[in-house]
Amino acid sequence: VMSPYRRQVTEIRRQLQEARLLDLQVSSIDAFQGREVDVALLSCVRSGKEKNLGFVSDVRRMNVALTRARRSLIVLGNSSVL
Repeated sequence: VMSPYRRQVTEIRRQLQEARLLDLQVSSIDAFQGREVDVALLSCVRSGKEKNLGFVSDVRRMNVALTRARRSLIVLGNSSVL
């Protein structure tokens, strides 16, 4: 699981720990640079407010996020904004 937002990473980790799903990696997009995983889930859920992409509009950061998955990439977000 990747997110461009540190606080969102913290919250995702907390919820996964509560659900006892401790074997999932959750990090910021920047922390995933140089690593690959078989399946990646990219959270862009904060991109839907006021049609503002925020960190998601950074081309370099999105390049890192979109190229970390070897087999499958799942992107969560507002489709009309993305």
